[in-house]
Amino acid sequence: MRCKDVKKLISLYIDGELSFEKRIKLERHINNCPFCRRELEDLKIIIKEIHNLPKIEPPINFIDNLWYRYQEERTVQRNYKRIFFILGLTFALIFIFLLSQKIWIQKSKSQELQTFYEIHSKWKKSFIFEEPFVDFVLYQNK
Repeated sequence: MRCKDVKKLISLYIDGELSFEKRIKLERHINNCPFCRRELEDLKIIIKEIHNLPKIEPPINFIDNLWYRYQEERTVQRNYKRIFFILGLTFALIFIFLLSQKIWIQKSKSQELQTFYEIHSKWKKSFIFEEPFVDFVLYQNK
């Protein structure tokens, strides 16, 4: 077993959650490696000191204050969600409006062009030139 593997398993070893095989391998490594042995000893000392800390009683209104802060945070988060939803919806509607305007303008131009050629086809000749393609180019430049 390598030191890297021992460092991952050392907490499980202290808690007694390792399988028999892994525990034997880890103990062999710890007996041969002073660095990992020191790590195990330090971790045991830390755990012992944590258990020796005095118990602290929270203030009487701790739960009420915690609940109040939680509710405030949820309200703020909901407000941000609403703002972003409204902004997103507004931008989407503006985009749809602009896109529909562009489509409507292109459709009306094509209808005007069609009307122009229908008028000229009745007289069989163009007002300006004999070629319909030239009329098309001139009409588009207006």
